[in-house]
Amino acid sequence: MSGRSLHECLRSFPGIVLEVSPGGVVLDSNGRLERALACEVVGWPLAPLLDSTSQQKWSRLLASREEPQPEWHWELVFQTPGSMEMRTVQAVWGGEGTERRLWLLEHEPSRKAERLYDEISQLNAELVNAQRELSREQRRLAAALRDATAAVAARDEVLAFVSHDLRNPLHTILMAADVLDLPIPDERKAVQVQVIRRAATSMSRLIEDLLAVSEVEAGRLALECEPLLLDAVFEEVCGQLEGLARQKRQRLHWRIAPDVPAVHADRYRLARVLANLAGNAVKFTPEDGSILMEAARNGAEVVVMVRDTGIGIPEEELPRVFQRFWHAGRARSGGAGLGLAIAKGVVEAHGGRIWAESVVGEGTTFFFTLPVSGEGA
Repeated sequence: MSGRSLHECLRSFPGIVLEVSPGGVVLDSNGRLERALACEVVGWPLAPLLDSTSQQKWSRLLASREEPQPEWHWELVFQTPGSMEMRTVQAVWGGEGTERRLWLLEHEPSRKAERLYDEISQLNAELVNAQRELSREQRRLAAALRDATAAVAARDEVLAFVSHDLRNPLHTILMAADVLDLPIPDERKAVQVQVIRRAATSMSRLIEDLLAVSEVEAGRLALECEPLLLDAVFEEVCGQLEGLARQKRQRLHWRIAPDVPAVHADRYRLARVLANLAGNAVKFTPEDGSILMEAARNGAEVVVMVRDTGIGIPEEELPRVFQRFWHAGRARSGGAGLGLAIAKGVVEAHGGRIWAESVVGEGTTFFFTLPVSGEGA
């Protein structure tokens, strides 16, 4: 029989047929093993496809090529991450010298063995699926544990913050109320009423900020967007801060480039963002300093900038400026440290971005973007 006819016969063989080099590398295959394991075998060593017990058998089988007996029956277990197949093969050495070859031909199994092979394959597939599901569940539980730990830490942080920052104005209100119980002139009573009103306003703003942060982090921040010209918003914010800036002899001004169109934004939320950024600029800029709010168009968005000539923020602190309760190691100056976290949530809810640039001793610039209204696109 010619070599061609021999190969044709082996390829039509109903079981596995492999041609293997003396070193254990598969030189040819009739494709049966590839279909069983769903992987390539030709050109690769056979040993990695065997379980540990079969690898020991395989080593002995390769070493037997010098023995006179021409054939043996071997039970080998082939395995991959997704499959395991136990097959009985007949090993036949042939050829001489550099042409020496080992042929593995699958021995036809009995029906009982065939059922066993099927059961083993099914059990292995179930085991592989169970291991994958277990790994997914372990990853899910690990993520849930991280989230729970972060939630507990955040809860403790908020409780500590609220207990501290609500205690002061509450204590002020109680003291003022005690004074009102005393027989004092109406003028002093009016002063105490103002003290109570300021403390209550401070508490109200703090609670409002906490609720806003909660909405931001839960993704429930409601916006009422409309086409909005920035001139009116800039004027409103400057009007709110003008008195404080005048006390510090600061120059507070704004400008808007001529080509800036209306933006698609929630006026109330946008005014709070600008008031927070400009208010911080006034607070941390020394006397005789300057604060500028400006806006310029950049394609389909408007970039709003709040620049100051204040004390600046250290470079290593810039990545943390939008975290809750951030103060950059400075005195709290009466602030809750929630404003920038809220500003970030509001801007991102509009589909924009917010960031900061700063040089210590020279000043800070906050930038944020807003989408152009459809009317100005």
